[in-house]
Amino acid sequence: FFGKFNEPSMLPFYEPTETEQAEGDATVATVNESCHQYIFPDRIDSEQLLSPEVMQELGDLSILGMTLDQSSGGAGVSHFNFCRVMETIGSHCGSTAAAVNLASTAIAALATFGSEQQKETWLPKLIAGEISASLAVTETLGGVCTDRLRTTAKTTDSGFVIDGEKRWVSNAPIAELIIVLAATPDND
Repeated sequence: FFGKFNEPSMLPFYEPTETEQAEGDATVATVNESCHQYIFPDRIDSEQLLSPEVMQELGDLSILGMTLDQSSGGAGVSHFNFCRVMETIGSHCGSTAAAVNLASTAIAALATFGSEQQKETWLPKLIAGEISASLAVTETLGGVCTDRLRTTAKTTDSGFVIDGEKRWVSNAPIAELIIVLAATPDND
């Protein structure tokens, strides 16, 4: 936008249907109650670790992968209500909200780009909160800009050879699955 507000592209803001609003209200109330029961921000921040029990509870609440359609194992919740849920979690514990957002992004990446075998193997466990995932994106020169990825994945007879390095991987200490974003120059 180059600093210019383009009103037609921004307004009117999204308005949920009455049903969507009511479903979101119920979900937000349940998540808020669970945050008070299961998420202890001081402990999470002092230990610098989100416990597997927290991820399990979020899975039990259908928070992880909640925007995926039901045929993929998600709850089919709108992005509008997902944002409301994230606001609720974030108002209770920013660290947990960041971890949930990252896990949800990894789940969406797997659902979009994973093979059928990968989806069958990993999605149910990730959505249930049985395991956690992360994305390896950040690179030294490009940050998180996916257009500037220098890490490459080249196809071989047995899969891929990944060449490159990542600056860090958020959620890595709790992730059982790390999805590496890499350019595939031979697949352009």
